[in-house]
Amino acid sequence: MSRGRQLLIVLASVLGLSSVLSHAIVRALEIRANAIDRARINGEAPGKPALVMGSSLTFFGISFQTVAKAMDRPLLTRGVGGCSPCELEYLTPEVPEATLTIIGVSIFDLNENNLSDSRPTLVPFTRTLGDLRASHSDWASMKRVVWSYPVPWIQHILPVAGRSNAVMVNLRDKVRALRKKPVGTELEAKLAFKTDEDSQHPEKLSDWDRGRIGRNLSQLSATGLPHGRFDGPKSLALSRMLDRAAQQEPAVIIVFPVSPPYREAFADATSVEHFGKALDRIKVAHPQIQMIRLDQEPALQPAEVFWDLVHLNDDGRRIATRRLIEQLIPNTAR
Repeated sequence: MSRGRQLLIVLASVLGLSSVLSHAIVRALEIRANAIDRARINGEAPGKPALVMGSSLTFFGISFQTVAKAMDRPLLTRGVGGCSPCELEYLTPEVPEATLTIIGVSIFDLNENNLSDSRPTLVPFTRTLGDLRASHSDWASMKRVVWSYPVPWIQHILPVAGRSNAVMVNLRDKVRALRKKPVGTELEAKLAFKTDEDSQHPEKLSDWDRGRIGRNLSQLSATGLPHGRFDGPKSLALSRMLDRAAQQEPAVIIVFPVSPPYREAFADATSVEHFGKALDRIKVAHPQIQMIRLDQEPALQPAEVFWDLVHLNDDGRRIATRRLIEQLIPNTAR
């Protein structure tokens, strides 16, 4: 047998073993591969349903079971971990019967440097490339987004590819569980959530030590959040979603808060100004929408109402849900 064939056999064997081991790790650590969650809440209620869309911030931050009962109408949900309007745009056609669209966003979600693992799976490459060009994105941003598209293909063979954070966090949690110590869920986890269930997170960010906060901030900093912009593909996708929603009931945008450590590290005066201008542009282009600024709610500013850098805990969810209903019901109740 020639050396070339021997080399091919060795490479094929290594790849095969790596693939088997990779699949075994994903299964053993219970890493969620499908990030989309779909649900129907209060399905027996009268009236036409509303569509609620967002990332984990939206569904950890609001009790939509409570909202559905208060509105007395069905809610259909589409949630994707770590997503933005880029990904949500392609889930909207799944619910043509919805007459009201509610979209959750934040300064974290809309930062163009915060890329979702689901973008290559949900957003066609041609759309991404077109939006990058239309928004005059720089070469570094374009290269980072474009190079994310081969990852889903690689994950068919090596499912741990691109999921190193999930592997480390889930492995750490498994070890902690074996030691019978409380399992701490940190921001770097690939957050799994159910859009029709209230999360159970009584933990408070204010109880974190400085080292843990520093580690999480460092990981976020590596993604380029301090230098993000708010006028790229995400902004274009959100505008297209609102164009479609404007033909029905006026859409609702919920702007969620982020924690004090996040604001101090990544939301300086310039970033806040650019984020505010992005929201203003949306409001000017779509004056019919209702924008609910939970990020400006005084009771949702302290670290005590967050369980990590960006997610509200149980106390925060109760406050946010109450404030949302107070502003939402007069305009949308049927």
